[in-house]
Amino acid sequence: MRVLIVGTGLMGSSIATCLARKGFKLLAYNRTASKAVELCKEIGCEAVETLEGVSADYTLVSLFDDVANIEVLVSKRLYENVKTRFVVNTSTISPQTSLMISSLFRQHGVNYFEGTVFGSVDEARECRLLSMVAGESSKLGEVESLVSQYSSKTVYAGDIPAATALKLAVNNIALAIPALIGESLEILEAYNVAVDKLLEVANASWLKSVFERYWPRIVEEKKARFTVAGAAKDFRLISNELKSRGYPGVVSSGVASFYSGLLSEMGSKDYPQASLGYLKKKKLPT
Repeated sequence: MRVLIVGTGLMGSSIATCLARKGFKLLAYNRTASKAVELCKEIGCEAVETLEGVSADYTLVSLFDDVANIEVLVSKRLYENVKTRFVVNTSTISPQTSLMISSLFRQHGVNYFEGTVFGSVDEARECRLLSMVAGESSKLGEVESLVSQYSSKTVYAGDIPAATALKLAVNNIALAIPALIGESLEILEAYNVAVDKLLEVANASWLKSVFERYWPRIVEEKKARFTVAGAAKDFRLISNELKSRGYPGVVSSGVASFYSGLLSEMGSKDYPQASLGYLKKKKLPT
């Protein structure tokens, strides 16, 4: 099976790594061509500098935001320039942008599916992402033949933009947790309560699994699995989508401000590190 990877950032390159290990013939395109070249040297794929004339059974898109999706998929006319059976878009973008792109591709006879993912680069490299798929149900089986290769589970959400909306709903919960931990640490600081006491309570309650997942990523600075910049982008999307549909979006607006306020200092950091944004002078227990 021949797969074109469009976008070789954190997620795109990680999914490509998974597929390469499984023996797929991979092509890789990135707007910054050197990134695709670097990836292909590492995993053994073919870097392409242009989308014109490229042929693949499947095209897997992983781009940062709405602007990047419009530039690559619409302005560069991927729907005309790439000969492909299916386009599966894993990007986290606004539902309205996804609807627009989907309509354009369908007008040109291209099978377009949303394929948003939950999980970070570790899960992607290990082929165990959770994928949320939306599109024409009659062709779902053919799409799943690819998606299942890098996913531990696939959830069919319905028609486009159901998978994009579902991804925003999931991220609204998951990405808010480090922000809440950060403010909880502020409460402790204000009243001189040792952080160890919070960890003791967490470990004796249902919060244990939450802290087991996030605390190591808060206190140990490692290579980013999902950046603060990505979290800030997602929460701007969530907040704007809620407001555009007539909902107040109070909580999401607050979390969007939390992450956006840390962009200049921590934009490239792993997003749980944002919990330390207001407490940089503190040495927290590991």
